[in-house]
Amino acid sequence: MLIEQSFEIDAPREAVASFLEQPERMLYCVPGVEEVEPTDHGTYKATLKAKVGPIRAAFTGEVSIDASQSPDLITASGEGRDRATGTIAKVTLDAKLLEDESGVTTVQSSADVALRGRLGQFGTGVIQAIAGEMIEQFAKCVEQRCMNEDMSDEAMDEVSPNLASAAVRGVARSAASKISSIRQRDDKKDE
Repeated sequence: MLIEQSFEIDAPREAVASFLEQPERMLYCVPGVEEVEPTDHGTYKATLKAKVGPIRAAFTGEVSIDASQSPDLITASGEGRDRATGTIAKVTLDAKLLEDESGVTTVQSSADVALRGRLGQFGTGVIQAIAGEMIEQFAKCVEQRCMNEDMSDEAMDEVSPNLASAAVRGVARSAASKISSIRQRDDKKDE
């Protein structure tokens, strides 16, 4: 599934690119990421913990960052597995960085996400809602880090994922969309 989203960071493009090129720092802005360690040039082992509804998952895997086109484009790919649910997640991400005259950087992200296993059964609406929530929290953390603000424990709590509420919103949107489609189909039959 393709998830495209843009967000703004109140920092110059060079500063944002520099931060994104440092996985040891940047990956900690991804909600739920723990235990980041380098394994090879440009490759890092990491664990992503998340709770989706009643299900807790801990994806362990590898992430690689390609900053060869920085500061215009940074790409990343990752794959992880949650043993408890048997879910495998794969993601490839392209992040285009554009700076306006005022020094604000717009990050246009495009992520191709594949989930196989128990968590993949939640559906597109739920996954998109969770991804949107995670990207919003990621952007907030990156902006704070790029502006060299201290991340107090309280600020880190605000950045931690609230994936359960995102999942509920995703299910509600999916259900509303299906109900709307059924009503439209029924209205056409009545005509």
